[in-house]
Formats: sequence, C-alpha cells, structure tokens
Amino acid sequence: MRPLTDIKSTIALSFILGVIGFCANLFPIPLFANVEFILGNVTIVMVAILAGPWFALLTAFGCALGLYLAWGNWFVFVFVALEALFLGYARKHNLYLLYASMLFWFLIGPLVFTSYAMLFSDLPSNHLPFIMIKQAINGLLYTTIGSLIILIWPFISRFDHFKHQPRRTFNAQLTYVFTLTITSVVLVSTLLLNQTHINQQQTLKLSKLNESLDFQYSTLNHYFEDHHKSLMTLALWIEKYPEQQDIIEESINKLIEFNPDYRSIEFVSTPLRSTALPPLSIDDNDQLNLTLVIDIQSQSSQQSIGQLIAELDIQKMLAEKVPASGQALPQLLIIDNEQRILYASESLGLTVLAPLHYALSGAGYSTPFSLLNLHDLSNNAPEYIYLTKSFNNGLQLMLLQPFSPLLISAQKQYLYSFGFLCLAISLAFYIAGTISRTQTRPLELIARRFTQPELRRTKVEFTQHTPIEVVTLYEQIKMSQRELLVHQLELEEQVAIRTYELECANEKLQQLATLDGLTSLNNRRYCEQLFVTAQEYCQRNHAKLAVVLLDLDHFKTINDNYGHLAGDECLRQVAALLKQHFRRETDIIGRYGGEEFLLILPMYDQTTLMEHLEQFRQHLEQLAILYAEHEPAFYVATSIGALICEATFSANIDKWLYIADENLYRAKEMGRNQVICTKEDSQVSSVSIG
Repeated sequence: MRPLTDIKSTIALSFILGVIGFCANLFPIPLFANVEFILGNVTIVMVAILAGPWFALLTAFGCALGLYLAWGNWFVFVFVALEALFLGYARKHNLYLLYASMLFWFLIGPLVFTSYAMLFSDLPSNHLPFIMIKQAINGLLYTTIGSLIILIWPFISRFDHFKHQPRRTFNAQLTYVFTLTITSVVLVSTLLLNQTHINQQQTLKLSKLNESLDFQYSTLNHYFEDHHKSLMTLALWIEKYPEQQDIIEESINKLIEFNPDYRSIEFVSTPLRSTALPPLSIDDNDQLNLTLVIDIQSQSSQQSIGQLIAELDIQKMLAEKVPASGQALPQLLIIDNEQRILYASESLGLTVLAPLHYALSGAGYSTPFSLLNLHDLSNNAPEYIYLTKSFNNGLQLMLLQPFSPLLISAQKQYLYSFGFLCLAISLAFYIAGTISRTQTRPLELIARRFTQPELRRTKVEFTQHTPIEVVTLYEQIKMSQRELLVHQLELEEQVAIRTYELECANEKLQQLATLDGLTSLNNRRYCEQLFVTAQEYCQRNHAKLAVVLLDLDHFKTINDNYGHLAGDECLRQVAALLKQHFRRETDIIGRYGGEEFLLILPMYDQTTLMEHLEQFRQHLEQLAILYAEHEPAFYVATSIGALICEATFSANIDKWLYIADENLYRAKEMGRNQVICTKEDSQVSSVSIG
C-alpha cells in the first residue's frame, strides 16, 4: 500500500499538471480550417506514465476544461477521459505509452470519434477523415513529447509509482528510446511541412481568385462605361438640336439599331428626379432592365433641357459577357442592391431574380478566405470561398469557389503523411530492434555468464577487455559524430554563402537582361519577347493590339543646352510619366533606344487609344523637368506613331514597328508634338497640338 504522503504529492502533481494543461489548451495552435494542434495533453501522458489511470483522469479533466472553453464542445470531456484511462491502464500493465497511443488512435479513437460525429455533430462527412488523421498525428506527437520529458527530466522520476514493476530488458529500452526519438522528429517535420504546404496553397488560391475577380469586374465595368459614353454622346447631339424632335428620334433609333442591348431610349423634355426611377425594373415579360438616366443641360444658359432615359437588357448582357464556369472553377454571382439574383453560374443551382439567401460560415476556421453557405445555412462548415466587388451602378459581383476541394487536398496530404509516418515508425522499430540486439549481445553474454549456473564454467567468448573496447568505440563514434557535425555545419554555411551569392548574381543578370539601366523600363529585347505573349492574349480574346513608338522632340538640343545629365534625368521622368499613364498589368512599356520609347498595348479600341496617347502627350508637354538645384526647369514634347489592328495582323513585330515608325516619321514631318495612328482600315488619324 502506498504511503499517504506519496498519494498527496501525486495528487498535487496531477493537479498542477492539470492546471498547466488547462492553460495550454486554452490557446490551441490553429493549423487549417477548424483543425487545431493541442499541446496541453502532454501533461496527461506524463501523469499516466508516473501514476496510472485515475491520477491521469484528474489531469485530463483540467486539460478537457481548457479545450471546452476554447471549442465549446462537451465531447472533449469524454474523448480526453477515455484516452487518459487507456494510457494509464496501459502503463499499469507495463506497456510503453507510444505503442499504447498507436493502439488507441488506430482502434478506439476512430470508432469513438465517428460515433460522436454521426450522432451528435453536424460536421460534413468529408471533413471527418481529415480531422481524424490530424488528431491521430497530434495524439502521437504529444505522447512522444510527454514520454521524452519523463526520460530526460530526473526530478520528475521521483513521483514514479511503478518503480517496482518488472524491469524491462536493455534491448527493449534501447529500441523504445530510439523509436520514440525518430517518431518525434518525423512527427514534428510532418506537421511543419504539411502546414507550410497548406499555407502556400491557400495563398496561391487567394491570389488566383483575386485575379479572376478583377478580370471579371473589369470586363463588366468596361461594358457599363461603354453604354454610358454612348448615351453621353447622344446627349451632346440632342443639346445642339433640342427643338428638332425628328433629329432626336432619328439619333435614338440609330443608337438602338447600332447597339441592340438597349431595349428602349426615351428623351423627356420635363426632367424627372433620378430617385423616382428605380435602377432596376422588371417589364411585363419578366425581363430585367437596367435604367440609365442622363441629364442634359444647355451650355449657354445652364438650364435643364431634359433627360435621356435608357433601359438596358442586362440579362442578355450577362449571358454574353459572363463566361460559363464548371463545378471546379470559380463561379459567379451578380446581385442588385436589393439582394436579387441577376446572374448565377448554373452549378450554383440558384434561381435568377429570386432573393439571395446566404449565411456567413467558417467561424473559428483558420484560413485567409471569406466563407459562406448558400444551401445549408445553419451549418458552420463552409460550402464556398467568396470574394465580392461592387459596381458604381449598385450591382455587386461575387466570385465563389467550393471549399471542399481545398479540404480534400489537405486531407490527401495528411493521409500520405500519415502513411509515411506509419512506415517510418515501423522501419524505426525494426532497425532499432536489430541494432539494439547487435549492440547488447556482448552484455547479454556476460549477464548469462553470471546469472545462469550451467554457464558459469563455460569459457566466455569475450575477454575482460571487452567493456573497455566498447567504451572506446563509443567514445570514437561520439567524437567522429561531433567532428562530422562540425564539418557538416561548415559545409552548410559554405553552401548557404555560395547559394546567396549565386542568387544575387542571378538577380543582377536577370535585371541586366530585361531592364534598361537608366529608366528601369523593359529593354527593347525583352519588349520584343513580351510582344508574343501580348499578341497571343489578344488573339484569345478577339481583341485589338496597339504598338506605339514615342520620340522626344529636339532631344539633342536638351543635351547640348543642359548637358547629358539633364538629358538622362529627362528620360527618367518621361519613363515615370509613362508608367503613370499606362499602368494596366497587360501594358508593356520599354525603352526602344536613345530618346525613343516603345508601348505594346493589348485590349484597346481605336478611340480609347487615341484619347490616352493624346492625354499623355499633353501631360508631357506640361511637365516641368528639374534636373538640378538652382537650375531652371525645361520642357520637352514628343511625337508619337502608332498602329492598332487585329492581333492576327502579323506574328513579326518588325512589321508592326515599321508602320508605327512611318507614322512617327510622318508626325515629325507635320510639325512634331502630335499623335498619328494607323487604324485597322489603314486610314490615318492624327491629333496635333490644339
């Protein structure tokens, strides 16, 4: 029977470790989704090793209470208590706790957890394998940590209540310690590598979704702006002939004929308040219309002439502009300011014009995504990742991606890791057993010589110097290991230095190969390489491509009057202004040579290109260039030659540059400081100084 003082000290130790476990479990480490890593259960393992099941149960209550406060789930009391009792009884029957933990997580844990999930939990079935695998890895890890603490902390061993159990063989002890160490290293590495990989996957996924959202938003917003511009053009025409109803009606009819997206356009001479017209309306045929209102004022009297009221067939527009998306691809949802569904990808299973009902989900999930549910609104398990962006007209674009593929990917990764872990533990156990038997054979022979009477007079194979040789061998191995580690560290340091130097050199070479040293723009050679990508992009989207050459007028005069340093500063400021004006991700800006610059501009129409180039020309003309303190500023102008046509015009950039250069030469002949652009129909348009 144990002394009362030993029982009291063990209860105190169990309580203290329970408090430590409680505090640690209040802050579980988030991994992915709703899965978290817990370290507080290490204290349960320690008490189970030292004192058995009932004291471990006392510690388990504190650990489970911390998890309950963190998760709000009563099931942790049942599960943690079962694990504590199982480990405690395994230790009582002299079974190593790592092996006992493997049995628990392979046999009992999955059965208990699955029963709970089916009877009491609303977790989706596809979440269960991932959670179970992670919990098994977690359980094995805190078991190895607790076992190692008992082995390496001499102070704690005085509380061991199993000192009088039959002693294990040295072979078994060495095998277990070796297996325990390898298992802990493999487990920690597995968790870190998996977590790093999952975080990288989530970051990449979020970046791709944002790119997709920006592209869809830009496409639709450009469509809205085009219609607004067409109505503004019509309004300017009406402003010139406000009293000539025939001309107004003819202009309206031409616009509707040219753009069938308009259901109707009406000119009202008595303006209505814009608030009296809903932005969205449904006609008698259940067709959804987008109402656009343009106020027309007289430029001379500043009085209202009337309003243009246009109804746009928005459903037709969405059907044409929004691409189809499959189940595995991002899916689109467009709603109005009253939360009505204007468009939904077919795989979402939503009804157009019906109110949108959804619920934010994933509370407590460790993920950078915003999550929601469209179908099971009462479940916290997320169905979709979503991003959203609003238009100026009140519509809202939502991009949705099913959450389950990301979970399945993480589940597969943990499953493979778990399989590798089982294989590594099996190999570690086998190798450790083989090595320990080999190394302990001399000691076993000596032990037999003195423990078995029939062998006492048998000649021993080993001499009395054998223990010294074993010790010498151990010291030699230990010294060799230390030297090898030092040498390895030196090699790793040299490799790290060489790798860093190589990366720096490669980065400099990359910059020299692609960038112009003075302006930090793309050099001519790299622009020509990027032209192929831009041309393919425009061909896929059936869009036009523009190639533009800019030449600074009288640049030699700047060098002669102000010096070459001023000329260099002029080129840098022109390059900076180009970056400000042409800042789309698809725009390619480069220095063509000397004072010439090259622009490759995908997805432009002729009108927009001319306006944009003219705006740049005007801004450059007004740009005061300062190149040194106490020196006067100077100004520079530019002549611009451009070609815009279908991307299939020619795969050879030289043909594009040839026409753009001819236009540039023509601009200089016509007086410089102007823009000349060859259109698709080979006609020439120019914009000169006003």
